[in-house]
Amino acid sequence: MPLARELRRYILRETERQQTFSPLIPATDRVVHLDHNSAAYEQAIEALEETEKVVSSANDYEDSQDKEQRLAELSATRRLLASTRVRVGAVTAIAGPALAWLAEKFAGGIIGQLASATWKLITNLLA
Repeated sequence: MPLARELRRYILRETERQQTFSPLIPATDRVVHLDHNSAAYEQAIEALEETEKVVSSANDYEDSQDKEQRLAELSATRRLLASTRVRVGAVTAIAGPALAWLAEKFAGGIIGQLASATWKLITNLLA
């Protein structure tokens, strides 16, 4: 009975996570032009920078190597979004898993909320 209950919880969690962080952007192999002066771009970059800053200063992050990896992925996403043209698949391949993991791992805290909000802003920017 406990195994069935845990399996049910796992399936619900994974389904919810996939709905939230699945590539909602059609044709992820396409290239989009980014307007660095648009409000959507500025909001996405600010959210990404804030997420990176909060993760960097988090004291409750237990695994320092994992923390370093997530920070590198967030930094790589910022670097990709700094160009005037970007391949949607590249951004979603780097940002999606990193932000999904942070949102799931820190679901009840500020990191989880920032990661979810950042992902939504990035998907809106690339849509």
